[in-house]
Order: sequence, then C-alpha cells, then structure tokens
Amino acid sequence: MRDEAAAERAIQKLNGHLLHCHRVVVEFSRPRPTHTIKTFVGNVSAACTSGELRVLFQEFGPVIECHIVKGVAVGVGGRTEIDP
Repeated sequence: MRDEAAAERAIQKLNGHLLHCHRVVVEFSRPRPTHTIKTFVGNVSAACTSGELRVLFQEFGPVIECHIVKGVAVGVGGRTEIDP
C-alpha cells in the first residue's frame, strides 16, 4: 500500500468482508522477530502438514513460524527460526 493511512482504511473497510463465502481477516502484519532466518522448502507433498514440517526442522533449533502454501503454489512451505 502507499502509506499507513491507506492500509488503515483497507483494514477498516475490508476486515470481516465476505469473499467467496468466507469472512476475510485484514490486519497489520506482525513484524518478524529480529535475529531470525527464513528458509524456503520446496517439493512438499500436498499431504504434508505444517506440524509435520515443524517437527522435521525442530532438531536444528526453535521454529518460530511454519506454513505450507496451498492452492496456486502447491507444495511450497516456509519456516522461520531464531538466528543464535
């Protein structure tokens, strides 16, 4: 968005808006904790859950965020860990 005021207007107008039978959530994104590293994980099975991905990577350190993008980019995941 152009500026914070535009984002605030979008949040006020669109939060809870019905889109394809779902009420969307629109809010300011939360800043990522400092000293974190974000990695890309590709070729992830559509059957894989973010919980399974989190468990797989926890052996290397705390996993702050883990998600699997489904739909357009099927099989794409991401995770964020603390940078010691």
